[in-house]
Amino acid sequence: MSALEQRYRSALRWYPEHWRAENADAVLGTLLDVAESERRESPARFELVDLAISGIRTRLSPLARVLPSNVRDRAASVALGFGFGLAVVMLVLQEWAPWATVVEEMSGPTVGPFTGWGGVLYSAWVLAFVLYAARLGTAGRWLLLATVPFSLALVVVDGGADVAFRPTSYGLAVLGSLAVLTAIGRPLASLRSWIPVGFVTLFASLVVAVPYLANVSVETRVPPREMWNYVSLSQGPLTWLIYIIAAIALLALVTRQWSWAGAMVVVSLPIVVISLVLHMDQNNPGLTVLSTLTVVVLLGAIVFWRAYGLGLQVVRRG
Repeated sequence: MSALEQRYRSALRWYPEHWRAENADAVLGTLLDVAESERRESPARFELVDLAISGIRTRLSPLARVLPSNVRDRAASVALGFGFGLAVVMLVLQEWAPWATVVEEMSGPTVGPFTGWGGVLYSAWVLAFVLYAARLGTAGRWLLLATVPFSLALVVVDGGADVAFRPTSYGLAVLGSLAVLTAIGRPLASLRSWIPVGFVTLFASLVVAVPYLANVSVETRVPPREMWNYVSLSQGPLTWLIYIIAAIALLALVTRQWSWAGAMVVVSLPIVVISLVLHMDQNNPGLTVLSTLTVVVLLGAIVFWRAYGLGLQVVRRG
């Protein structure tokens, strides 16, 4: 086996085993023929990137059976607006706040103009939104996915309970889940998708910023942990964001917009799991109870109506 063939075979490992058993030899032959015609002794970089992206998509193809593309796309749009709205407020009011004259005591080093590594994370979200808006969805998707290991590294490297210069583990987990949800779909795929993204972005940013500015002087910059504790308090901004998601989901059910109802469930479910795993129920029982009931009711309703709809189709065809 030549070095060129070995590298192509290694690149094809991005694909699942069953796919390789059926298609690897044919694809490998085509790749080798093209490389030979171009007199190359190594794979082209664009080929390796394309194989990696296509392989990952193939591995995720079973997801389409559970989550149709329209559900994933709408969930991705909501997740993008949700994460972008949170990131903008956190970046401007807490991490950067150039107008602040009072900086509350905090531990740890600053990172450039930011109070901590959260500024880098929020900046990545803002840049990813710009990339999606500029029709560079692949770059935006990979940038958001890169924030997940970055967040994990922040927790592993500095996981002490008293750390004040990075977002809380809860905040990192919420943004990480929103990043993954955005990556599995196609937000801003059409002009109509700007409507939910814009609405969620505006609502998420206002729900966090307005009550915060009503209780904290605009000249004050607080530590990241204090800011995230405020966001996740009982009857705090995150609770109201879940309220609006639940209201949209119920409205979608009433109007039989199944894809929107499913999208709301997909966005809510990770927050519920994160709340339970990180014991947020002790600090915000209302959020956990409301989220759990919302997800259970919506899942049950979607399953029931979906089965009912399929039953009607079978009857009509019979």
